[in-house]
Amino acid sequence: MVVGGSAGTVRMGISLWNQLHARHIDLSSTNNSSIASKISSIGLTVFLMVWFGLGNYWILRIKYPDYTPTLFEPNKWCHHTLYVFGLVHLCIVYSMLGIIIVLVLVLALCQILGCQWLGPSRYK
Repeated sequence: MVVGGSAGTVRMGISLWNQLHARHIDLSSTNNSSIASKISSIGLTVFLMVWFGLGNYWILRIKYPDYTPTLFEPNKWCHHTLYVFGLVHLCIVYSMLGIIIVLVLVLALCQILGCQWLGPSRYK
């Protein structure tokens, strides 16, 4: 979680810097985003996606870990609070993703069917 949070913070910092930098540039000038910032942004995004996938694998591959270290395998255990926190975090992330997907589908369906509660037809 520390690695993902640090990489996410760097990614958000790069995004904020690019937005602040774009505000100070004249609108008539060309896009001055450096290639390095674009590559670092893409690289950090890919890293965060891979890290999230690995976290899913690491958490979900063990169903019920040992919560106390044993005598012969002292490194094969997981703290109960940390394991439950990881599971709850994954449930929240996937629940939010599901809610967003359902919301987009409902709004797209209403747009296609022309629901009246979306507003006047000029906005459709």
